[in-house]
Amino acid sequence: MPSRLKVDCLSLGLALGLGTALGQADDATVKPSEIMRESRGTYQGTPVVRAAFVENGPTIDGDLGDDVWKRALPAGGELFDVNHEVKALGSEVTEFRLLYDKSNLYLGVWCFQKNPKEITANAGNDENAPEDDFVGILLDTFHDKRNGYVFLVNPNSLRVDALVSDNGSNQNWNWETVWNARCAIHDWG
Repeated sequence: MPSRLKVDCLSLGLALGLGTALGQADDATVKPSEIMRESRGTYQGTPVVRAAFVENGPTIDGDLGDDVWKRALPAGGELFDVNHEVKALGSEVTEFRLLYDKSNLYLGVWCFQKNPKEITANAGNDENAPEDDFVGILLDTFHDKRNGYVFLVNPNSLRVDALVSDNGSNQNWNWETVWNARCAIHDWG
């Protein structure tokens, strides 16, 4: 299992077609939303994220500049580093948006990095990449807070998926499904 999380984007489909990217245009002026910056570390309660319905999903090509992403409200801010015993706020700002169509769920993630040269992306297809940066999502489709599906992607678009059960104590990293992901690294992260 990857040891750190931090990178790009995803998109999930009914068969869990996880596809994605990091960012809009290759533009160093892209910044996190004002709402995120102002509220960082202040949110109390359970975050709510709303997915926007679209007739046609975005192109999964590593570029989140697709106009369809503007249909979803940005979410993010209170994201935590999962590798600490104590819940710790992530060191960098991350925003994501959710879209869905008749067959797929799409997750677009913007990972802002103060120094993009620190992004770790060494592994390619089917390689073990425990030191690479990853972005991941755990879907609790049973809504029992005990079981779910994990999808991870690194900056090189290396995809990893797993089944988890018993509050995460059982992890099946041999499970595989059909999904897609594409990532890109920009001047801002």
